[in-house]
Parts: sequence; structure tokens; C-alpha cells
Amino acid sequence: MKRYLLITLLLLIVLILSINSSAACNNDRVPLVDRKPRISTLGFSFIPPPGTNWVEEFGEHSIKYIKKMEPIDGTLFGTVTELQTQQTFPTPDALKQYITNKRKPNTTPPRYANTKTSYSLEPRIAPFCVRYQEQFEDWGANNLSRRSFLIVVNHGLICLHPENPKVLVDILYSYRCPPANKDKRLISEGEEFINSLKMLLSNKP
Repeated sequence: MKRYLLITLLLLIVLILSINSSAACNNDRVPLVDRKPRISTLGFSFIPPPGTNWVEEFGEHSIKYIKKMEPIDGTLFGTVTELQTQQTFPTPDALKQYITNKRKPNTTPPRYANTKTSYSLEPRIAPFCVRYQEQFEDWGANNLSRRSFLIVVNHGLICLHPENPKVLVDILYSYRCPPANKDKRLISEGEEFINSLKMLLSNKP
């Protein structure tokens, strides 16, 4: 995992992954068999997504999960990215405002329309933790198959570790589907994945 990268770099990586889920190389992908919790040396854990037909891809400071699907049905992937940041946030609301500003661009490309966003604190995971929910229409997707647009759903959590505020983790899933064919089972797999995130505490007195 890279050390001391700026938080803005993380957000840029995540946004690029959310839009271009098929751009990664296949060389580092393996079928997902072991669903034991993945434990980070930076102090958090998560469980790979449930369901079948997942592959796991290991990056330099991220792990990505891609669901094998027929292109006509859309795409689903999840990713966990971790790093250390020197950015400081005096309050949870300051972190939420920062994430909101970074994930909500002032302008969007013409291919995206009807954007809906929500950013809220998620203290169940950690005091400095933000849950984001984003949905929009993509009118320029490669796999439209005679459809006018695809629905894109990005849901995730960005959290600072309670014992080390320099440690940040972003866990998300991104789902693209035809507008009349949103599969609740796939959304459930994504939600279970991001909600498995846990912070590991030292239990020091």
C-alpha cells in the first residue's frame, strides 16, 4: 500500500473506477473462492461480496471484485482502496463536507443526466465515516444495445480510522443496468459487501 498520498488522489481513482469498470488488466484477476475477512495492516477488515461468479483483482493499494455478467444485463463491481493521508479534519462534518465537494463536480459531461446524490455521516462504522449514494443516467455507455441510457448506481463508505486519522479507506460498489431491469439481488450483494467494513481497534486501556 502506498503511504502518505493525498486524499484527492484516492477520490480521483475511485471516480475513474466507477466510470470505467472494465479498463483494468485481466492478468491479476482470480476466481473468488475464499470469503474469509480480508484484514488490512492499516487497521480495518471487510468480507468479499456474497453470491456467485465473482473474480478478485489485486492492485497496488486496492482490491477489486468484478461480477461476471452478460453485457446486456449490465455490470457490477466493488472495490476497496486504502492509503494514508496527511489531510486533517477537525470534525466529522468537515470530512463529510470535503467528500461532498470532491465527489460532486461543478460540471458533468453531457452523457450523464438526472444525477441524484446523498452524503451522510455513518457513525456505526466510525466517528469519521461518510456514506455516499449516487445515481445517474449514462447516455454514452458502450453497451447500450439499442437502449437510450443505462442507470449507474455508486454506493460506498469513506472512513478515517478512529485510532489513526491518517489512515483512510474507501469501500464501494458500482452497478450499471438497463433502466427497466434493476436487479435487487445484485444491489443486495453490493450493500452486504460495503456494510461488512469494520475498524480494528487496539483495545488499549
